Amino acid sequence: MCLLLSFLTLVVIALLLLRLVVPELAACVQTLLAEVPAALERLAALLTSSGLFSERTSQALNGIDWESVLAKLTSVFFHGVTGAVTTAAQVLSSLASAVVSGVVDLVFAIYLLAGKEKLQSQCSRLLARYLRPKWNEKLRYVLSVLNDCFRRYVVGQCTEAVILGALCAAASSESRG
Repeated sequence: MCLLLSFLTLVVIALLLLRLVVPELAACVQTLLAEVPAALERLAALLTSSGLFSERTSQALNGIDWESVLAKLTSVFFHGVTGAVTTAAQVLSSLASAVVSGVVDLVFAIYLLAGKEKLQSQCSRLLARYLRPKWNEKLRYVLSVLNDCFRRYVVGQCTEAVILGALCAAASSESRG
C-alpha cells in the first residue's frame, strides 16, 4: 500500500509541476517572441552608431520588417522543412519510446522496492560469508553513512524544491491577479 501511495504521490507532484510550468513556459516564449523585433532594431541601431555598418547597410536593416521575418522563421521552425508527417512520426516514435521506457522503469522500480528487504538480507549474508568480520563491519558502517547522507540530501533537496515552487507559484499568481 505504501509503495502504491508513493507512486501516486509522484504522479500527483508531476502533474502539478506540469500544470505550473507549462503555462509559464508558454508565457515566457510569447514574451520573448514579442521582444525580439525591438531587440533586433536596437541591435541594428547600436551597430550602425558604432560605425560597424555603413549607411547603406543601416538603411537596409531599417527597411526590414522584423515581425514578418520572425513569423516566417517560427513558421519554418514549427512546420519544419521536411513536412508535418515526418515530424509527427518522429514525435510519436519518441513518445512511444518514452512510454515503453517509463513502463519498464516503473516495473523494475516496483520489483526492487517490493523486494528490498529480501535483497538487503541476501547482500548481508553474502558479505558475511565472503568478507572477514572486521571488513564486513567497516563496509556496513560506510554503507550506513552513505545511506544516511544520501537520504538527508534527497529529503533536503525535495523540501527546498517544494518551498521554492510554492513561492514561485504564489508570486506568479499574485502578479497575474
